[in-house]
Amino acid sequence: MNIQFTDRKTFKEAMLYASEDCNMISISSCWNDHNEMVHKLAMIGRAEDSDCYMFLDIDSDESGFDILKAEAMYNTINTWMNLDYSQKPSSILIHCDMGVSRSGAVAKWINDYYGLDDRYLNEYNCYNTYIYQMLMKAAGVDLKSWYESQQGEIE
Repeated sequence: MNIQFTDRKTFKEAMLYASEDCNMISISSCWNDHNEMVHKLAMIGRAEDSDCYMFLDIDSDESGFDILKAEAMYNTINTWMNLDYSQKPSSILIHCDMGVSRSGAVAKWINDYYGLDDRYLNEYNCYNTYIYQMLMKAAGVDLKSWYESQQGEIE
């Protein structure tokens, strides 16, 4: 499974050429951008294997990324990850405005939670920790225990 994250402009170009087994997540900062991505994905026939969200790049609950959005994102990704091999996406492409912290948090969470062991994502540290932690919470992971287990693996 290949997990990639990118900026909005690159995503808009890449979604036109993405393989059919590439699922996509769009993260926008405002409703106009969100609605544009929903429309573009529908126009190219990718609405069924895509998911669109709107929340801000703030490392706190002021971002608008609440537990309901985290659970919705978790459920979508978990469904994709648990499909039969023949139906499972070969890749997931995620974007936010700059392609750094929000999309990075989702990509890193997918890598960590599903144990994909992507070398780049394992070391990536410019992600929005609040988004990452909310996804862990939505997945039912006790963060304290999880961080302690990660420390044990490092030592």
